[in-house]
Amino acid sequence: QVVGQEVSQAEEQWLLEEVVVTATKRAVSLQDTALSITALGSKEIDRRNLAGMGDYLSAVPGVNMLDQAMGSNVFIIRGIASDPDGEGSTSGPSVGTYFGEVPVSGLGSFGGSVDPRMVDIERVEILRGPQGTLFGSSSLAGTVRNIPKSPNLKELEGRIKATYSNTASKGGNNSKIEGVVNIPLVEDVLAIRAVAFRHDDSGYIDNIVESDPALSGAATALGAADLVVNENDLGATKYVGGRISALWQPSDKLSVNLQYVTQEGEQKGYPWVSEGYTISALQFGDAYGGDNEGVDDDLEFTNLVAEYDLGWASVLSSTTWLEQTNKTRFDVTVFFLPFIQAGFRTLFFGQNTFNSDAFVQEIRLTSQLDGPLQYLLGVYYEDVESNQRRENHTGGDLSLGLDFRASPPRFGPGNTKVSEVFKDLSTQQQAVFGEVSYDISEQIEL
Repeated sequence: QVVGQEVSQAEEQWLLEEVVVTATKRAVSLQDTALSITALGSKEIDRRNLAGMGDYLSAVPGVNMLDQAMGSNVFIIRGIASDPDGEGSTSGPSVGTYFGEVPVSGLGSFGGSVDPRMVDIERVEILRGPQGTLFGSSSLAGTVRNIPKSPNLKELEGRIKATYSNTASKGGNNSKIEGVVNIPLVEDVLAIRAVAFRHDDSGYIDNIVESDPALSGAATALGAADLVVNENDLGATKYVGGRISALWQPSDKLSVNLQYVTQEGEQKGYPWVSEGYTISALQFGDAYGGDNEGVDDDLEFTNLVAEYDLGWASVLSSTTWLEQTNKTRFDVTVFFLPFIQAGFRTLFFGQNTFNSDAFVQEIRLTSQLDGPLQYLLGVYYEDVESNQRRENHTGGDLSLGLDFRASPPRFGPGNTKVSEVFKDLSTQQQAVFGEVSYDISEQIEL
């Protein structure tokens, strides 16, 4: 407060507003939580116009995010990472990512995590780890929780938000449009809340392959000049999605929240650059369906949360059905150099498709005792079925250097597929967890 300046009643209320977090799976004041937590409220999210996790994690002490590609992000807290380059996906990420009660970490390509758009978010909690007891798998280094707003049982409300910006020099136009509506169907008993959004961000990376004498010369010699095409706006992203949730609260003791979330993402090229925000990469052209390098990432889940107040404790059940598909397309010529040197005069491209279907069930019993003793008990079950399909294709004039005398040829005109690998992965987790606390004094809890 500036000396001599009066503080209005609204400002005073804002200054005294208590920040409540659920990092301990209880609603507790941030000041009374003996954990290293950074919390962002809805006002702060709107004020800073945050759109994705990368917009705020870089400003949180001890936290980093590796933007490897859409759906393959890696989060690092306190310098702990299982495998930052993403290749060791079997070990899983070291930072758990949640959207409400739903774990969404480790389901993307190469074990990366999705980046849910921050639309109509109540708050974000960043818990520096380890958080292994209450949040389990993938929370060795910590946990990032994006908590959406619940339906309002009392008021009809809605808002539309549109923003525009321009990235100077190599970038272009960026836009966001978001809509939220809340409708109480039965006051104090039943309400629905719907959210829809579209986020478009331009890229700022140029592909200058036409100016690369090595690649352009080799491609032309191999009859693949159509793959040597300059392109700008690489790294551009588009997110389209929404969610709808229904809250039913027939009494003060019971509440049931059903939520459906969908998000589709597209990324043009990759955010990997060399000097001067440029890269040199071949395009796919007609050799492989006309697609260029990029990523498609689709996420869809349904979550049912039911909570009942027993008086001395509350019991909560969270059930989730989740599907994710992540597809990446990339130039892999460099990995096939031995084949090229052996006489296979062609160029190579790859596509990796990763699908995950998950079922997650968690049940928690949280005490609400009057005395110094409190406890939390829970069971957790997770069943994830994944399949990965990796294809490698060729491009250019295959007749210039390939021998098709074999019968049948492994690949040739009309059949650009060189190899195909399938992987089926199945993961099941079952856990029982618990925590007991005792207040020795107002300042000390054991």
